[in-house]
Amino acid sequence: MSRSYGVDSKAIVLDMLVEDLTLDTDTAMTCGMIVEELLSNSLKHAFAVGKEGRIQIELQAHNAGAYLLQVRDDGVGISKGGGQCNPGSLGLELVNLLVEKLEGAIELQSGPGTAWRIAFHQLHYQERM
Repeated sequence: MSRSYGVDSKAIVLDMLVEDLTLDTDTAMTCGMIVEELLSNSLKHAFAVGKEGRIQIELQAHNAGAYLLQVRDDGVGISKGGGQCNPGSLGLELVNLLVEKLEGAIELQSGPGTAWRIAFHQLHYQERM
């Protein structure tokens, strides 16, 4: 993925802090699509060419069936004008739709770096044949 965005994979450290959790397939796939979109957004926008950086992906049980998914980077952050990404972009629209599918809530924190926090409960889907 880093090659697709012209990022030196040796310059970006990826930390994954994922608890040993069991999620149903639909929830896990939805989380995976969210992470892929936010990770690609960080690789595409957060780091200047040749600059080193760190991206952290974290998934943990929060409380009583609730989960917290966080994707953060230490890049340039998102300026009020849209800097790192366009809030109306197709990728972020997809993220918002996926969070809605999880009946979750998404929060953006930008300072130095960007952090996305997604809180959700595991949904119980009807069995399929």
